Amino acid sequence: MAQIERREARLRKIRRLTRIQNETVPKTPQEHHHIGISQNQYKHIRTFLREHSGDPAVKVREINASATHNLISFVPKNFLPKLEQHLLARIRATIHENSSDQNDTRGQVLFRHDRIYQHKLMRINYTTYDVRRCQDVVHEFTPHCNIMVLEHDEGGRYPSTHPYGYAKILGIYHANAMYVGPGMVDYQPRRMEFLWVRWYRRVEAVRTGWDFHKLDRVQFSPVGEEDAFGFIDPSDVLRSCHLIPAFSKGKAHVDGKGLSVCAQDSSDWAAYYVMR
Repeated sequence: MAQIERREARLRKIRRLTRIQNETVPKTPQEHHHIGISQNQYKHIRTFLREHSGDPAVKVREINASATHNLISFVPKNFLPKLEQHLLARIRATIHENSSDQNDTRGQVLFRHDRIYQHKLMRINYTTYDVRRCQDVVHEFTPHCNIMVLEHDEGGRYPSTHPYGYAKILGIYHANAMYVGPGMVDYQPRRMEFLWVRWYRRVEAVRTGWDFHKLDRVQFSPVGEEDAFGFIDPSDVLRSCHLIPAFSKGKAHVDGKGLSVCAQDSSDWAAYYVMR
């Protein structure tokens, strides 16, 4: 009887876990993507900026905030302003019709509890080349961490003739953001999902494509460049992509020492091929 009871308990646990997993996966192919709803894993924004103050991916500068008390504060020069700008543009796009002045760019984004919530996986529904529906699973810092988007030529990474942009996912997040500015409806926080990415740029010196029988070649933008890192709306992701190192070109850092802990650039290769 005790063995039967233990088996029944295990079966109930399996059914419960299966039900939870089914609830976290997009049930219909019409959904573009899915990111979990858990808020167990989070980063306190100020703490994160302070811990990575010297990282080129974050770019935080120390200043003397008070000469009398000799206090040190941290002024974000990249991560937080870019994130706020990214979310602000998306929020204002949703209230565009309600805004009396469409050219008014004032506004501020506040983060509830000063936190962003981290997720390991993102599932993307996409249409295959033979017009079928399929799903990609993107996982940060694994071989399945590269994505492709339609190229908008932000920062001139790609020529206008190249239709796609490529990026490596450094983090999958959501935030409970509040908007304060013209057109504000209320002070209720709203869940906003975003991807922190490191951009690839095309190697323009090489002629590629079907006519030249060569794969497109990309490489990481230097971590010191202003547009090397950025944020993406998950809804703008087309699908994941397969990039393989150009082994003959060697590693980007011969000594195996990178400059950014967040980007983990110590393992970068000098170039990558975009598989078709």
